[in-house]
Amino acid sequence: MYSLSAFIRDYRVFLLTSRQNTQEVKCPNIEMIRLYRRSDLDACGKMRLAFWLLTARRKIDLIHAFFTPRRLTAAVLKAAARRHGARFVQTIPTLPDQEKLSYRSFSHAEALVAMSDHTLGRLRRIGCERARRIYPGVDIDRFSPHVETDSLRGQLGIARNCPVVLYAGEYSRLGSFYNLLSWVPEVARHVPDAKFIFAVRIKRRRDQQIENRVKRLLRDKRLSEKVILLNFVRDMPALHRLATVHVFPVDRMSGKFDLPMVLLEAMASGRPIVTSDNVPLGELFRGDIGFQIPYKDICRWRDVLVRLLRDEVQCRQMGDEGRRVVKGWFDIKAVAKEYEALYKEVI
Repeated sequence: MYSLSAFIRDYRVFLLTSRQNTQEVKCPNIEMIRLYRRSDLDACGKMRLAFWLLTARRKIDLIHAFFTPRRLTAAVLKAAARRHGARFVQTIPTLPDQEKLSYRSFSHAEALVAMSDHTLGRLRRIGCERARRIYPGVDIDRFSPHVETDSLRGQLGIARNCPVVLYAGEYSRLGSFYNLLSWVPEVARHVPDAKFIFAVRIKRRRDQQIENRVKRLLRDKRLSEKVILLNFVRDMPALHRLATVHVFPVDRMSGKFDLPMVLLEAMASGRPIVTSDNVPLGELFRGDIGFQIPYKDICRWRDVLVRLLRDEVQCRQMGDEGRRVVKGWFDIKAVAKEYEALYKEVI
């Protein structure tokens, strides 16, 4: 949310984030408060949020939350807004698939924002008629085709002309690694000089267990030298640009943004994307920017990736189209203007 706050010029922003966030604050209108112990908002994080909101002595005119509230969380947010005499904006990045939704979970907000048409439709079906859609945004100056990659290539030992497949996601929540380990050996056989990067943060014990299993499987298949495992990347713009193609083979999207930022960043960097055919992800494909493939169609994943890794012209054309789509629909500057207009409407 730092990028969005940086482009909202007319307001002073208290940005509540995790202690793991090492983002350097360069904007005078932002005060970053590292409140949470973890990057995901768990029960402990919600308690910290509630305590801060109910005890903060700062002057607050508007509270803007970027998560999907439960009923108890919604009640706390409503109480906090009442205490400060503040208005409330709730942005919904995603909605749980298997839960019964209730209008009461969102009635605390003066403005309700969905980050995809898919979620907007679901909100309106339960009676949230005032909901609107504002897409997530990416900084197209920071993520661009002009980013320098030589330093990162040197650190990772990747030659300039080496084709690279990048997966930047999660292990446990998305069900990705079953798919990845099914086609990586075949793609490596057809494109012997290819490298594969799994950029995955270890957020919970289950993630570490899966990564240990991934390492064993790669060792057994003699692919350890082909696959680079990264847990933390400081220079994400360089990583995105270094890759030839970005993959997002997810079995489920539970708890993930409907339109993941890593895919928008890849598109802004001028790289094609290949994703599963999940419903929300289809909203990214507003042009010939890559491929959507059924999660279980391993042969199709293999064939598409082999073709892209061998065809520089098609990769470049799809990458150029992806950046055009981001400029037209997901530019952080335009998104910030939409939110500024919304703030003025509710305050």
